[in-house]
Amino acid sequence: GDSFDERNNLTHAEAYQCALQFYKSQQKKYNMNIITGKIIEPQKIALYGESGVGKTTLGSQFPKPLIIDAERSSTHIDTPRVFVDNWQQLLSAMAECAACEFETVVLDTVDWAELKCSEYVCALYKKGGIEEFGYGKGYRYLSEEFFKLLKAADALVGAGKNVVFLAHSQLKKIEPPDEGAAFDRYEPKLSKNVTPLVVEWCDALLFMYRKTYVEQSDNGRGKAKGGKRRVICANSATFCLAKSRWTNVPDEFDADVKAILPYLPTATPTPKTAETPKSSEPQTKEPETPRTPQQKLADLLALGSFTEEEMLAYLYGKNKKAKAFVAAGTEFGAIPAELIERMTEPENWERIEASLRANRK
Repeated sequence: GDSFDERNNLTHAEAYQCALQFYKSQQKKYNMNIITGKIIEPQKIALYGESGVGKTTLGSQFPKPLIIDAERSSTHIDTPRVFVDNWQQLLSAMAECAACEFETVVLDTVDWAELKCSEYVCALYKKGGIEEFGYGKGYRYLSEEFFKLLKAADALVGAGKNVVFLAHSQLKKIEPPDEGAAFDRYEPKLSKNVTPLVVEWCDALLFMYRKTYVEQSDNGRGKAKGGKRRVICANSATFCLAKSRWTNVPDEFDADVKAILPYLPTATPTPKTAETPKSSEPQTKEPETPRTPQQKLADLLALGSFTEEEMLAYLYGKNKKAKAFVAAGTEFGAIPAELIERMTEPENWERIEASLRANRK
């Protein structure tokens, strides 16, 4: 009210309304629905171990299980099951499980699933083996096709089902990046491209084995003892690959499903059934939102375990020809769509992957 120009002088009420409108205009508006607190939902579990350790038996003890048996390894157990013989049968069975009454879907085994996925990809491209593609192209096609299994498993979780992947184990030589001595570690019996997909997908990667110890004999030779107690390792150790997103889970516990039940939801939601349309007119399905070129590029980077920063460094000029494809400082979401289309062509992407790997050395 102190302005010489009376047009600028406002009453208290008018000034309050102006300030309120300015405050609202400065507030950041979000379209996303922010949810806080812990969310209880069905769990995704990968359980692996040597043949005969009891993986199938343990899988049959989960709440109301249905075993998708690919190896006819559940015939000795009184449990509901469905047999599958190929990759397409497996995907079809996974899709049908979303509407079933079972609470847990157990795939026995996921390494068999990868084998049948590989056979499907080779048949699709008329190749005699995955190595015939050359330059790792076949393994990339395999990973892209294997994604369908993980998406089907996610759909089951959305329908209220726990999903358990069983797998055999294999010993893999690990060479630490700090140039320490190499050592052997148990991992799921999967290819190097599929293993990280399963590890990232699951809420818990559990290694099941028989507990043994070595007793020194009088002649100095070691003799294995025990082997009757079966245990599960839930966190990575030097001898196995494992992980868990569960709170306060012990590093090791007896191989008893009762030890896992506390981390599963006490009551799984009932899948929603489609309501009968009130109108007699045919219902049209809403078209899916097309994926952006940046999302497609992000999927390829995930398959090769590369980061967006590594991709941007390549585009800024950190490549064999020291050629800059975009201006320095360009963000990942601003990479031109035309450039991404050229980059993701199979023959071009192979060279880019090789350059990204070379940049790490």
